[in-house]
Amino acid sequence: MYESYVMLKTEGIVFRITRFKESSLILDIYTEAQGLQSFIANGVFSKSSQRLASILQLMNLVDLLVYFNENKEIHRIKEVNPSILYQRIPFDIRRSAIGTFILEVCRKSIKGHQANPELFQFIKNSFIQLDQTEILDPFLHFNFLLEFSNFLGFNPLDNYSKNNDAFDLINGSFVPYERNALHIINPKDSALLIQLFRKQTPQEFIKHIEDKRRILDILILYYKHHIDQFKDIKSIEVFKGIF
Repeated sequence: MYESYVMLKTEGIVFRITRFKESSLILDIYTEAQGLQSFIANGVFSKSSQRLASILQLMNLVDLLVYFNENKEIHRIKEVNPSILYQRIPFDIRRSAIGTFILEVCRKSIKGHQANPELFQFIKNSFIQLDQTEILDPFLHFNFLLEFSNFLGFNPLDNYSKNNDAFDLINGSFVPYERNALHIINPKDSALLIQLFRKQTPQEFIKHIEDKRRILDILILYYKHHIDQFKDIKSIEVFKGIF
């Protein structure tokens, strides 16, 4: 049955889950070895497989052994085990909200099957940091967006100056302010952005919740300008409500 397949062992991050028939799942998993791939897991909801259902949850880090065929769109999972068990994310609504936001950004940004081990490790480490740090960084998702943009090839340019005081969403650099240009951010918000880009301590200059929400919206808009079909983040309103 699996003559044309190779046995692939890899780490993965569960990106999307879809119920298939009575007891199976179709999963989009971002893997270290083969990039974003789709897998089928059978018997997930049978009485004897409750452990399997708990492992195959969104955001989870897993070790996979799969029947893999590069000519197929969906591959079959043979074995799956947790790579790391989260200790805080499932029980902390703020960490869970940040994790859900990061996951949705990843799903909308990563396309195709190309492997990128450095990107995989970055995303994996972001979830581990989110889970393991004792004091939650309320700007962790801001830092994720900026570092992630570097991997995706559109990280902002630090050329801010007295004359170049407005951030250009299309070119990813600072330019003279034009009031009527829709893709140019006003100088007040641009001054906040450059400090964030320069990895200053954001708590010191983004002090008000309104500023925080506005800067987050700008960063998401920046992604929309640089990633084709980057749709609205569905989790953002719940996310803003929690914070």
